[in-house]
Amino acid sequence: MSMAPEITVTIEGLQQAIARNQRRIALLKTSGTRRVLQMAAAELKRHALVINPVDTGSWRTSHRIELGDDWSAVYVDPSATNSRTGARVLDYASEWEAEGGDYAVYKRTAREAGPRVLKMAAQQLAMEVRNA
Repeated sequence: MSMAPEITVTIEGLQQAIARNQRRIALLKTSGTRRVLQMAAAELKRHALVINPVDTGSWRTSHRIELGDDWSAVYVDPSATNSRTGARVLDYASEWEAEGGDYAVYKRTAREAGPRVLKMAAQQLAMEVRNA
């Protein structure tokens, strides 16, 4: 018959541990998460700009970032228009995205940079939590 190992629990340091955990929870609810989301969105936008098959013009300059409390997005500004033609950038960018290939900037960004950016964001968030 084997005996269960004896476990010793003390209250020493409990208040410090609770305070540290409260700081970490607050960080995850506010600034730390937002910093990580902003970093991830900026990196995804950078990748979209690098692979955008048009070097200059309205499409290239229409990529935007939006941040929420617990989300971020990179998208084509729906109000952007081509200064030469007057066409809405969103209309032709959406058509090209649907066609695929080199012009599918956001599909390519998700496929090519998504896994790396997710890993980088997870590492950054873990570091933020450790340092809280």
